[in-house]
Order: sequence, then C-alpha cells, then structure tokens
Amino acid sequence: MLFATAELGRSKTRFGFLTLGAGLLVFVLLFQQALLAAVLDGMSGALRHQSGPVLVYAREAQRSFAGSLVTPQQVADVAGAEGVADSGEMAVTLLSFRAPGSDERVNASFIGYRPGKPGAPLGLVQGRLPQDVDELVASAEDAADHYGVGETIVVEPGDREMRVVGLTEGGRFNVGTTMWTPWDTYLELVAAAAPDIPFVLPSALAVQPDPGLAPGELAGRLNEQFPQLEALTREDAADLIPGRDAVQLAFTAVMA
Repeated sequence: MLFATAELGRSKTRFGFLTLGAGLLVFVLLFQQALLAAVLDGMSGALRHQSGPVLVYAREAQRSFAGSLVTPQQVADVAGAEGVADSGEMAVTLLSFRAPGSDERVNASFIGYRPGKPGAPLGLVQGRLPQDVDELVASAEDAADHYGVGETIVVEPGDREMRVVGLTEGGRFNVGTTMWTPWDTYLELVAAAAPDIPFVLPSALAVQPDPGLAPGELAGRLNEQFPQLEALTREDAADLIPGRDAVQLAFTAVMA
C-alpha cells in the first residue's frame, strides 16, 4: 500500500491519464450496452408489448412477423383449438405518413389488430386506444417534430387523414416509427396502397390461453396440433425474431 501511494505521488500525471482512460472505457461500454438494449427493443418491442401471451405464425415464415401469412382456415382452427380462450388477427405493413404542416414523408410500420381481442398494444403512456376507424396510436419515441396526441397525420398512399389519440412506449417494430390501427382500418390502408390485392391475410394470431393454462404449454399444444403453424410465447417471439442474434453478436464483438 505504501509503495503504491509513493508511486502515485511520483507519477500523478501518468496515473491521472490512466484513470481518465479507464473511466472513458467504462463510459463507452455502458453506452454500448444501453444502445444495444434500445436497438433490440426497437426491433421487436411491438411483439413483447401486445396483449396476446401467445403468437402464432406460419411455420415457413421462420418466426418473421413481417414475412408470415396465416390463412382463414388456420385462423378458424386456432380459434377453436382446445385451451384457446380468445384470439385475434395481427398484421404489419410499411407505409408513409406526413406530419401536420409538413410535406416530408416518413416511413412507418403500421400494425393492425382486433380491438377487444388479444394483440392490442400495451404500454400506453399518453391518450387512449383507438375507438374509431380514423384513429390510431403511435410510438412515443418518434413523436418529436412529427405528431402529438390530438394531431392529424396523412397516411400515404391514399391520403388518408388519421388522428393520433395515444402514444405507446416500447411498442416499436423494425427500429422505426410504429402505428397501431384497428383491423378494419388496417385493411382499408392496405387496400389503398395495393388496390390489386384481392384480400389481406393476417401476419400472425395473438392468442389468450384458458385460465390456468401457461402460455408455454398452450404454444406446445398448438405446435403439436398444427404442424404448418408455429406458436411462441410473446417473450420468445420477441427474442427469436430474425436478425436479433446478428445484431447482438455485432455489438458484443465491438464491446469485446
């Protein structure tokens, strides 16, 4: 201890620089960890912060919410399966919107859900959920200079005016602006963007298990009963989204 104190006394400048360097390294590492958490949450927060404890995809989609399509027959089969208390369709598409008083087009992920069914957005920090076909809730993280509760945005294609009635926190998808709309509104938005599409299929089903039935147990039952589908708990659906592991590995390499 005395030797260390003596060395510090003789080389204050050198040890000062070493302390500063170590402190800077710790700061950078903590910043990288916070950034990683924000990116991962932005990739799949919408899946984690929705009300369905179980999500069901088409198996060939390989757990991709955006790449999955569930047929009407599969929707009916899952709704009638043993252990399923309720279910609701969910889907996602990429559209653009213009903020009030601006001509700038901003890309956003629009997620459709069935009001009153599993799959509704959670994490509402301001306002309320939509109650009308021309209302939506949006990600609070992207609100600055773009929109606020009570303001009207214009969705394109179609020049559809929609009113922002609530803001969600932690409900982003693909690390970008995310809008949640009622299912009927979502169908109209997709039809305006792609009028040649004869019908719109859901990307996934959000499922509520019967009381007392664990989400993991129900997911296992559905996977056994429906080989063409893949059921995951909402936590697994968020953690296993394609691309998440690659991002985490890249950040880990940088931190190492």
